[in-house]
Amino acid sequence: MEGQEVLQERIESQFEPDNEIQEPSEGVQSETKVEESPMEGAPDIASVLSEIKESIASLNQNMVDIKARYEEKIANDEYKNQLFDKMYQELASYKKDLYAKLMSPFINESISLIADYERIISKLDTYEPERIAKYLRGIPDDLMTLLENNGVEQYEDQGEIFNPKTQRAVRTIPTNKDEDNNKVAERVHSGYRWNGVVLKPEIVTVYKYMEGYSSPEEKSNEDTSVIDVTE
Repeated sequence: MEGQEVLQERIESQFEPDNEIQEPSEGVQSETKVEESPMEGAPDIASVLSEIKESIASLNQNMVDIKARYEEKIANDEYKNQLFDKMYQELASYKKDLYAKLMSPFINESISLIADYERIISKLDTYEPERIAKYLRGIPDDLMTLLENNGVEQYEDQGEIFNPKTQRAVRTIPTNKDEDNNKVAERVHSGYRWNGVVLKPEIVTVYKYMEGYSSPEEKSNEDTSVIDVTE
């Protein structure tokens, strides 16, 4: 038994620690320190803040530029409106003066013509019929002179074929001759133009071809023709 106890004591002595683990006392730092290191791949806060500040500054500058451009555009629009109003007023004044220059001769001559007619009318009771008829026949000539003095021209289109640009057909006349189709049949009234612009087209009548058409004269001749046959 004593041998077993001795053996047991030897075994236990092998597993006992030589020194007890000492807890570190307060105020004493451990000799081994874990070094703190930043996480790999994490952004630098200072650089991020710097980029944000730069972005804000850039946005502020853009807002200032936009405001300046807007104010400049408003100023330009106001200037353009003022310029347009001024040009419109000048154009209206020019148009009024031009109209007065164009119409002044016509108005003055019309007034003189009216005065002459009033003078004639006041003496109708003392004029003979032949003299009155002479004055009446002279009225168209007086009016034509008035128009000619103001640039109005009386014309007749000399072409044989109807011209819709200078003539107006008031009636068509049927014909059985194809070569007469669209030819002017009769000139009813002259046309008038001013500075090359047609004011009133020439009034005409126009032939229109109709196959198998017979004029009243031709029909009358056919009805009165008699063939005598003597056996």
